[in-house]
Amino acid sequence: MKKYFKNHIRLIVVLLVFSALVIGCFIAYNSIFVNNQSKYGDRLDGIEEVKITPDKKSMIQENVETLQITKSYNLRISGKTINITTVVNDDVDTNKAKEIGGKVLEKLSDEEKKFYDIQIFVSKENEDEKFPIVGYKHHAKDNITWTKDR
Repeated sequence: MKKYFKNHIRLIVVLLVFSALVIGCFIAYNSIFVNNQSKYGDRLDGIEEVKITPDKKSMIQENVETLQITKSYNLRISGKTINITTVVNDDVDTNKAKEIGGKVLEKLSDEEKKFYDIQIFVSKENEDEKFPIVGYKHHAKDNITWTKDR
């Protein structure tokens, strides 16, 4: 074994130096280029100033429920998007269902409306050719845009 090391000492030194160089480059690359930001990047900057609290969520839900047309209601926030999913009673028409959007906007402040995008999904338990309908409000717009009548 000593004879093998003596005859191949240059090759062993080159391999050790090469291995150390590769490991050093790997460590340097990870320390410089690893992305430590959130999956949203800087798009959520300022969200703490317009945070939707659980109290605000329940206020929105109570305001929507004053219409007395919903069977179920769910509000979920993902990043800068407020997603609202509702199931309405089977006797509700599309115009009445679209009032949900107005009830949601009533409880949001101007700053919240200008920061969050809002998506409202309205469906029925039974099949209806006019449902589901979807409303969307971009943070730079003032009104909710609904899917076209079917």
